[in-house]
Amino acid sequence: MNRFFSLVVFCALIISGLSAQSPILKDGVYTDLNGNLYTGSAIMEDNSSNSAKKQSIEAKDGLLHGEIKYFHPKGFVEEIGQYNHGKKDGVWVQFAAGGQKLGEAFYKDGLKDGIWTVWDEQGVKRYHMVYSMGKKVDTWKMWDSNAVLVSERIYNE
Repeated sequence: MNRFFSLVVFCALIISGLSAQSPILKDGVYTDLNGNLYTGSAIMEDNSSNSAKKQSIEAKDGLLHGEIKYFHPKGFVEEIGQYNHGKKDGVWVQFAAGGQKLGEAFYKDGLKDGIWTVWDEQGVKRYHMVYSMGKKVDTWKMWDSNAVLVSERIYNE
């Protein structure tokens, strides 16, 4: 019984220590309670919209760095992506409540870069877009809900 009680107290201390270390976001920079640049992982509330969403972040030296997840108020993962020193980088994926992929986008050094794809909730591919370092390039396509191609446009910005 003493071991169990000790384990419960130990876990409670760890959990309270983690919540006390939650970063504070101000002017795009994460800090700890003492004002030092934050490095670590945290689960936070995102109050930027009408309904509070949770987000799981990783930060390094006050900037988002690593994986970030946004959770719908009902608990499912709504979006997952990567940051590199405060800039979006790599693949970003959005999901519907049922877990199906709704969108896939790529960033490089904070700029749109690569193929972006959007599907509807029935899994029908609706948009195909291509970016190169933030500029629209290549052939963009749009399909209707029956997967019939309705638009095609070539970009070279």
